[in-house]
Amino acid sequence: PDNVRPKVISFEQGDALDLRTDLGLFDRVLAANLLCRLSDPSRLLIRLPELVKMGGELVLTTPCTWLDEFTPRCNWPVGSTRDWLKKELAPSFELLEEHDEPFLIRETARKFQWTVALLTKWRRIEGSGEVSSRQ
Repeated sequence: PDNVRPKVISFEQGDALDLRTDLGLFDRVLAANLLCRLSDPSRLLIRLPELVKMGGELVLTTPCTWLDEFTPRCNWPVGSTRDWLKKELAPSFELLEEHDEPFLIRETARKFQWTVALLTKWRRIEGSGEVSSRQ
């Protein structure tokens, strides 16, 4: 399409808990179905204000399926994932939208996994610059 500007778009793949310090600021950051698969999800939340431009957007999706094999219980949210995100992100982000987002994972030709993720969209606001590190 004529309105596509590939020189201003950047996609990067890496370890969410070991992001480069020189990544810069982004208009939009997406972390999809990631939080409940990190060993220490608060570490990512603490880093997010450094990655999202003022006025930029953060989009998070998570099925909220906390499992010991990925995240030690001591790093699980206290209470609901929704409430935990609101508390942790409030100093630097304003919640714009939240809703359930269904998705389907094909495991084999005959087996599928139907899941519903919590999708939240946030705007970066003036704040302390850090999210809370407490759970």
